[in-house]
Amino acid sequence: MERHRPAGGLPARPGNRARIALILPVAALALAACGGASAGAGSQPAATGSGTAPATRSVAPSPAFPMTVTDDDGVAVTFPSAPKRIVTFAPANTEIVYALGLGDRLVGVSGKYDDYPAAATSLPEVGGAGNFGVDPNIEKVVALRPDLMLTTSGGETWKARLRSLGVRVFAINATNLDDLLHDIETVGRITGVPAAAGALVASMRTRAAAIQAKVASEPRVSCFYEVYYPPLTTVGPGTFVYDLLRRAGCRS
Repeated sequence: MERHRPAGGLPARPGNRARIALILPVAALALAACGGASAGAGSQPAATGSGTAPATRSVAPSPAFPMTVTDDDGVAVTFPSAPKRIVTFAPANTEIVYALGLGDRLVGVSGKYDDYPAAATSLPEVGGAGNFGVDPNIEKVVALRPDLMLTTSGGETWKARLRSLGVRVFAINATNLDDLLHDIETVGRITGVPAAAGALVASMRTRAAAIQAKVASEPRVSCFYEVYYPPLTTVGPGTFVYDLLRRAGCRS
């Protein structure tokens, strides 16, 4: 499917430039990420990747392994140690891994849209299988010997197949900015870099708050966000980009 640059109806006023400044830098990280709140699981450390995170939350400086974390599919995943070989199956997840300074652990990506940062384009692509070409190639994934496949929602059949072959699959799926920020913290925790995740989240939260403050006194404007074409597709409530548009003062 051919992808096109998102379009919008925002005139070049200072307030609208602020709206765009909120949408674009953060959207790069999260067209397919996720969110949540903590929960216990037996005697092991546990967290969940779903739900809405509070405005502020602490991040443990030294993660304790083994840990069990529940992903956004509701599956409890146990990590005996920090993953060293990671395959991502969503461009947003690829960007999160790099943003956390874990690019040297990435051994595979989903496909051609995993193009940021540029280093990601040189990694093996595992996508393109299934009736619609949107499933991972099971053989390619297994051949990369990952100890974590970081993916998004959907694909229960191939996820079950990979798990049966010993691949640790963890799904994240952000539906708003708070979800995304919590998911970054979750990924930082399961990969053993919670301090880096906490710093990244704090920076993103500060930038978003600053932009929202700038547009708070501006009247809301109508805008249209083009996801791709054809067919002409936009976003609706319950999606990450819709939440960014709302925060930026747009009436989608």
